[in-house]
Amino acid sequence: MTPLSVVLFSTGQKRLLKKTLKHLRRNVDFSSLEVRWLISDDYVSHPRINNEECRTFIRETGLFDYCYFPDTNQGYSNVVNHMYRQVDTPFLFHMEHDWKFVSKVTLRPLLEVMEAHEEIACIRFNKKITKAAPVVFWLDEPGRERRIRDITLTQTKSWTFNPTVYRTADVRKALPLEGHNGEMSFKEKMGALGFQSYSLGRAGETYVKHLRGIGYDW
Repeated sequence: MTPLSVVLFSTGQKRLLKKTLKHLRRNVDFSSLEVRWLISDDYVSHPRINNEECRTFIRETGLFDYCYFPDTNQGYSNVVNHMYRQVDTPFLFHMEHDWKFVSKVTLRPLLEVMEAHEEIACIRFNKKITKAAPVVFWLDEPGRERRIRDITLTQTKSWTFNPTVYRTADVRKALPLEGHNGEMSFKEKMGALGFQSYSLGRAGETYVKHLRGIGYDW
């Protein structure tokens, strides 16, 4: 079976994490994959965030093979640096606690496409592929579509931490992420390295929804 690491990032918001896991199990097909589950729960000091309650829930699921529960806030960049270094599979599935899948996805064929096409460093699952965001997508977006094994991919020019399948060796080259904004650091480094980012589907297709959580300063 093809090995895959699911790397999930949490910050003490049990309600969000439960919803994310529910929809992940309902809509994402992990069959024919040997899955290793990893999770971090970065400590956050906030009156409405309860890390210990969330961590108890995580332990009680019995799902995770590796848990990272720091006693002090590490910040997103440092947590990603730590978690990515724990991955020992060729591919990793980056998932945060405040996203839910709203469309069905089968992962095995996507990994097979990435195995066969080394230029594809990642396949993202978008809220929506749209020409209305020129910072993220090219205006000639339809010309960026590729059809591989009955799977449509659209090349993008962005790197984000939306739910995404990455080639582990590629993203490791961007480490360590630095500064307050880990996502921006990741975007700059992956772009500079020349890797190609793809989203699953055509313009207008939606796979995930961003859930509303508790706002705070990382």
